[in-house]
Amino acid sequence: MNEAKPFCISKWEVWEAYKRVKANKGAAGVDDRRRTYLHEKFDFLGYTFRARGSMTRKGKHFVSFSPAISAKAAQAIRTEVRSWKLPPTQ
Repeated sequence: MNEAKPFCISKWEVWEAYKRVKANKGAAGVDDRRRTYLHEKFDFLGYTFRARGSMTRKGKHFVSFSPAISAKAAQAIRTEVRSWKLPPTQ
């Protein structure tokens, strides 16, 4: 592992990229996308993916883009169960 791998990237390009990442506090990309995803959501295979609050194993809170059942899928399940015409429970 002592061999250096040659890349055609100048030191200036590496330094500029480093400054952009440092200014962006390590977030993916160099644009201002850290705030826009909080308002994004989409449905896929019966799940709605959107920003949700999560917690690490150590108790630290953060925002995660995670799935949950979509409103459309939940309504379809309720409609199907109601069509069974089950008797009311006591």
